[in-house]
Amino acid sequence: MNFVRSVAAVVLISVVEHLLSLYLPALLYMDLFLLYSVYVGLIASPLTAVYSGFFVGAIQDVLSGLSIGMNGFSKTVIGFAAATARRYIVLDSTWLRFLAVLCASLLNMAIIGGLLYILGQPIRADFVRTSLIQAVCTSLGALVLFQVVDRLRRGTDKQLARPYAD
Repeated sequence: MNFVRSVAAVVLISVVEHLLSLYLPALLYMDLFLLYSVYVGLIASPLTAVYSGFFVGAIQDVLSGLSIGMNGFSKTVIGFAAATARRYIVLDSTWLRFLAVLCASLLNMAIIGGLLYILGQPIRADFVRTSLIQAVCTSLGALVLFQVVDRLRRGTDKQLARPYAD
Protein backbone atom coordinates (compact mmCIF):
# COMPACT_ATOMS: atom_id res chain seq x y z
CA MET A 1 0.00 0.00 0.00
CA ASN A 2 2.86 2.42 0.78
CA PHE A 3 4.31 1.82 -2.68
CA VAL A 4 1.00 2.67 -4.31
CA ARG A 5 0.73 5.86 -2.23
CA SER A 6 4.30 6.83 -3.12
CA VAL A 7 3.74 6.34 -6.83
CA ALA A 8 0.47 8.28 -6.63
CA ALA A 9 2.26 11.12 -4.80
CA VAL A 10 5.02 11.25 -7.42
CA VAL A 11 2.50 11.26 -10.27
CA LEU A 12 0.54 14.03 -8.53
CA ILE A 13 3.73 16.07 -8.03
CA SER A 14 4.66 15.59 -11.68
CA VAL A 15 1.24 16.73 -12.88
CA VAL A 16 1.23 19.74 -10.54
CA GLU A 17 4.76 20.75 -11.66
CA HIS A 18 3.71 20.47 -15.30
CA LEU A 19 0.54 22.50 -14.75
CA LEU A 20 2.47 25.14 -12.81
CA SER A 21 4.97 25.45 -15.65
CA LEU A 22 2.11 26.08 -18.07
CA TYR A 23 -0.15 28.38 -16.08
CA LEU A 24 1.75 29.80 -13.06
CA PRO A 25 5.47 29.82 -13.86
CA ALA A 26 6.22 32.11 -10.90
CA LEU A 27 5.34 29.25 -8.53
CA LEU A 28 8.05 27.06 -10.03
CA TYR A 29 10.42 28.48 -7.45
CA MET A 30 8.93 25.91 -5.08
CA ASP A 31 10.61 22.57 -5.77
CA LEU A 32 7.94 19.96 -5.00
CA PHE A 33 10.29 17.10 -5.88
CA LEU A 34 12.75 18.32 -3.25
CA LEU A 35 9.96 18.55 -0.69
CA TYR A 36 9.02 14.95 -1.44
CA SER A 37 12.64 13.80 -1.04
CA VAL A 38 13.04 15.62 2.27
CA TYR A 39 9.68 14.46 3.62
CA VAL A 40 10.41 10.83 2.79
CA GLY A 41 13.81 11.27 4.45
CA LEU A 42 12.08 12.56 7.57
CA ILE A 43 9.58 9.72 7.89
CA ALA A 44 11.18 6.66 6.27
CA SER A 45 14.34 4.61 6.47
CA PRO A 46 17.52 5.93 4.81
CA LEU A 47 17.30 3.26 2.09
CA THR A 48 13.72 4.21 1.24
CA ALA A 49 14.73 7.87 1.20
CA VAL A 50 17.60 7.14 -1.21
CA TYR A 51 15.40 5.18 -3.61
CA SER A 52 12.62 7.75 -3.46
CA GLY A 53 15.07 10.60 -3.99
CA PHE A 54 16.57 8.93 -7.03
CA PHE A 55 13.14 8.11 -8.47
CA VAL A 56 11.73 11.64 -8.15
CA GLY A 57 15.02 13.17 -9.28
CA ALA A 58 15.04 11.07 -12.43
CA ILE A 59 11.46 12.11 -13.17
CA GLN A 60 12.41 15.74 -12.57
CA ASP A 61 15.32 15.35 -15.00
CA VAL A 62 12.95 14.16 -17.69
CA LEU A 63 10.52 17.02 -17.05
CA SER A 64 13.08 19.80 -16.63
CA GLY A 65 15.36 19.12 -19.57
CA LEU A 66 18.56 18.96 -17.53
CA SER A 67 21.07 16.24 -18.23
CA ILE A 68 19.66 12.91 -17.11
CA GLY A 69 20.97 12.05 -13.68
CA MET A 70 21.69 15.50 -12.28
CA ASN A 71 18.52 15.85 -10.24
CA GLY A 72 18.51 12.10 -9.64
CA PHE A 73 21.90 12.37 -7.97
CA SER A 74 21.08 15.52 -6.02
CA LYS A 75 17.73 14.23 -4.75
CA THR A 76 19.39 10.94 -3.75
CA VAL A 77 21.91 12.86 -1.64
CA ILE A 78 19.14 15.05 -0.20
CA GLY A 79 16.99 12.06 0.77
CA PHE A 80 19.93 10.32 2.43
CA ALA A 81 21.03 13.51 4.20
CA ALA A 82 17.51 14.14 5.55
CA ALA A 83 17.19 10.55 6.77
CA THR A 84 20.62 10.66 8.38
CA ALA A 85 19.99 14.03 10.01
CA ARG A 86 16.72 12.72 11.41
CA ARG A 87 18.59 9.91 13.16
CA TYR A 88 20.74 12.40 15.10
CA ILE A 89 18.51 15.46 15.37
CA VAL A 90 14.86 15.49 16.37
CA LEU A 91 13.19 17.20 13.41
CA ASP A 92 9.61 17.15 14.67
CA SER A 93 9.38 20.90 15.13
CA THR A 94 7.91 22.85 12.24
CA TRP A 95 10.73 25.39 12.33
CA LEU A 96 13.42 22.72 12.41
CA ARG A 97 11.80 21.17 9.36
CA PHE A 98 11.81 24.62 7.74
CA LEU A 99 15.56 24.89 8.37
CA ALA A 100 16.11 21.34 7.14
CA VAL A 101 14.33 22.12 3.86
CA LEU A 102 16.22 25.41 3.53
CA CYS A 103 19.56 23.60 3.95
CA ALA A 104 18.44 20.79 1.65
CA SER A 105 17.42 23.26 -1.04
CA LEU A 106 20.74 25.09 -0.83
CA LEU A 107 22.60 21.76 -0.93
CA ASN A 108 20.52 20.70 -3.93
CA MET A 109 21.43 23.82 -5.86
CA ALA A 110 25.09 23.51 -4.86
CA ILE A 111 25.15 19.93 -6.20
CA ILE A 112 23.41 20.98 -9.43
CA GLY A 113 25.77 23.94 -9.86
CA GLY A 114 28.78 21.76 -9.15
CA LEU A 115 27.68 19.13 -11.63
CA LEU A 116 27.04 21.77 -14.29
CA TYR A 117 30.52 23.19 -13.69
CA ILE A 118 32.22 19.77 -13.77
CA LEU A 119 30.44 18.83 -17.00
CA GLY A 120 31.39 22.14 -18.60
CA GLN A 121 27.80 23.20 -19.14
CA PRO A 122 26.81 26.85 -18.93
CA ILE A 123 25.62 28.19 -15.59
CA ARG A 124 23.16 31.08 -15.73
CA ALA A 125 24.40 34.43 -14.47
CA ASP A 126 21.59 34.65 -11.90
CA PHE A 127 22.09 31.08 -10.62
CA VAL A 128 22.97 32.10 -7.05
CA ARG A 129 20.13 34.62 -6.75
CA THR A 130 17.64 32.16 -8.20
CA SER A 131 18.92 29.43 -5.87
CA LEU A 132 18.41 31.62 -2.80
CA ILE A 133 14.90 32.60 -3.89
CA GLN A 134 14.06 28.96 -4.61
CA ALA A 135 15.41 27.87 -1.21
CA VAL A 136 13.23 30.38 0.64
CA CYS A 137 10.11 29.61 -1.45
CA THR A 138 10.57 25.86 -1.07
CA SER A 139 11.05 26.21 2.69
CA LEU A 140 7.93 28.34 3.01
CA GLY A 141 6.02 25.77 0.97
CA ALA A 142 7.28 23.09 3.33
CA LEU A 143 5.72 24.91 6.29
CA VAL A 144 2.29 24.41 4.79
CA LEU A 145 2.64 21.17 2.84
CA PHE A 146 4.34 19.16 5.61
CA GLN A 147 1.58 20.13 8.04
CA VAL A 148 -1.10 19.11 5.53
CA VAL A 149 0.56 15.79 4.71
CA ASP A 150 1.17 15.07 8.41
CA ARG A 151 -2.49 15.76 9.11
CA LEU A 152 -3.56 13.47 6.26
CA ARG A 153 -1.25 10.69 7.46
CA ARG A 154 -2.37 10.93 11.09
CA GLY A 155 -6.02 11.79 10.64
CA THR A 156 -7.38 14.14 13.27
CA ASP A 157 -4.50 13.48 15.68
CA LYS A 158 -2.47 16.70 15.88
CA GLN A 159 0.92 15.00 16.26
CA LEU A 160 3.48 15.15 13.50
CA ALA A 161 4.02 11.99 11.48
CA ARG A 162 6.20 9.58 13.38
CA PRO A 163 9.50 8.73 11.78
CA TYR A 164 10.69 5.27 10.90
CA ALA A 165 11.84 3.42 14.02
CA ASP A 166 15.45 2.25 13.74
